[in-house]
Amino acid sequence: MKKQKINKEYLLKCLSRKASDLELEALLVWLESDRANLIEYNKLKEELEAHEIRSQSAQNSLNTSWSIFKNQIINKSFSGNIRRLRNLRVAASVVILLGLGASLLLLTPSIRPTKKPDITAELEKPYIISSFGHKHFLNPEKQSIRYDEILHDSASAQQENKKPRKKQEIHELVVPRGYRINLELEDGTIVWLNSESRLKYPVHFTEETRHISLSGEGYFQVKHSDSHPFIVETTNVTVEVMGTSFNISAFENEDHITTTLVEGSVKLHTTGNQEDIILLPNQCGVYLLSCHKIHVQNIDPEIYTSWINGYYAFHSEPLEVVIQKLIRSYGIPISINNQALKKYKFSGKLELKKTLTEVLDIIKLVAPLEYCAIDGKIIIQNLNDESL
Repeated sequence: MKKQKINKEYLLKCLSRKASDLELEALLVWLESDRANLIEYNKLKEELEAHEIRSQSAQNSLNTSWSIFKNQIINKSFSGNIRRLRNLRVAASVVILLGLGASLLLLTPSIRPTKKPDITAELEKPYIISSFGHKHFLNPEKQSIRYDEILHDSASAQQENKKPRKKQEIHELVVPRGYRINLELEDGTIVWLNSESRLKYPVHFTEETRHISLSGEGYFQVKHSDSHPFIVETTNVTVEVMGTSFNISAFENEDHITTTLVEGSVKLHTTGNQEDIILLPNQCGVYLLSCHKIHVQNIDPEIYTSWINGYYAFHSEPLEVVIQKLIRSYGIPISINNQALKKYKFSGKLELKKTLTEVLDIIKLVAPLEYCAIDGKIIIQNLNDESL
């Protein structure tokens, strides 16, 4: 296509749903034709935002229009075309560059040239370990449980009911790979547990403090109480709150523990000599195990808490971090055989209701990779690797 300029009127026409299909396709072709066009497009968008799009409602309208534009062009014009699919990586990157809030999950599976078979794994069911040490497996379809959840029809539960009760019964909820569960505690606090997480909690809070223990990742909406502080203990960081919403990521195989505050306030205690840290909303405290120090930074909480709503949000995250989260969520081993690819920065949203194959195909739209399944394991390599 001959290189040409694009004016404000044409852009606004496309974003406001007034353009014809041919005009919309022409815009996409223009974006694909030269990477310099992406820069020009981005500058024009910023100019429009500065002078014409000042209200939040206008921004929301812009986001919606861009999403509609993508779906119209991708679904109508490019299904089944392998060459254009590769070029769509460029168009998809526009979504990230422009910051219009559109997510990669909107790139539907219909644009893939071939349908790869879904990859599944045999997953261990979630279970509760009672204070007597018995395992009670949960219905894997059940995503919400209460503090007094127990399988009363199991033989071990009947035996436990005959035993004298302990002063404070501590249960442990275990959420293996491939599952996410939310738990309501006795005081009304709600805890979301991510895959590969464990939570020890009392069936009844009988002490002055409401004390629980976490390994893995959990999001907490704590019921407020001035007289009974809520304390979450991990291996190296203890979080104390009165009533607030926050996320803790404390996986045993990671070299850091991250506490993210959504609302309220929390106090962080550490095993080192550092003084207690108070977090404010939209801040996270990252405790580094290597130096026993906490670093506080301002963040977008969606990046850390989106998983409770069934998707992951990423902003310039190394691909190896993205893949590690997918391993936990789907329970399927995934390896990246290219070191440079591990460091590739990925931005976008991945919906966890999709199959792993669908999620990987979405990532392929903007990342130079290919993948295959071998003996129940996913191998990811550079797109130019001829061995795949």
